[in-house]
Amino acid sequence: MNEFLILYILKKQPTSMYEIQQFINKHFNLYVKISVGTIAPVLKKLEAANLIEAEKKISNGGQRKHIFKITGEGQIIFHNLIVMPISGNPQSSQKEINILSLIITDSIFSNEEQKLLAKKIICALNNQLILIKNHIQAFNRDIEYLKICCEETEKKINYYKNTFIE
Repeated sequence: MNEFLILYILKKQPTSMYEIQQFINKHFNLYVKISVGTIAPVLKKLEAANLIEAEKKISNGGQRKHIFKITGEGQIIFHNLIVMPISGNPQSSQKEINILSLIITDSIFSNEEQKLLAKKIICALNNQLILIKNHIQAFNRDIEYLKICCEETEKKINYYKNTFIE
C-alpha cells in the first residue's frame, strides 16, 4: 500500500520525501501513519524498478534534497494497482478500501466542495458496510448456535429411540 500511495502522490506532482510524508499524514492519517524511515526504502525500491526517478536539487538554505517524480512506467503500474484485488485480511482490506476511496475521490472531483461531499458519501457507505458486516457476524453466530441445538436435539432423539423404542 505504501508503494501505491507514493506513486499516487508523485502522479499528482514531483515532490520530496518529506513532502510525501506530510501529504500522507495529512490526507490519509485515519488509515496510515508513515515516517521518513518507512518512505526511504520504498522510494529506493520504486527507483530501482524505474517507476520513479530522483532529481537532486539544492534548497534555498543550501541543503541537498531529492525531488522524486513518477515515470511513464510508474504511471502504468499505478493504474494497474488501482484495479488489483483487495487483500483477504478484513482489517487490511477495509483500510485499503478507504484509501482507494479517498484517492478516487481526489482524482475524480475537481473542487473542494465536490470532494467533501464525495468523502461524506463514502463515509456513510463505509458505515453501512460496517453495519452489514456486524449483522453477518451476528447471523453466523446464530447459525452456529442453531447447529449446536440441532446436534443436541438429534442426540436426544437417538438416545430416546435407542432407550425406549428398540
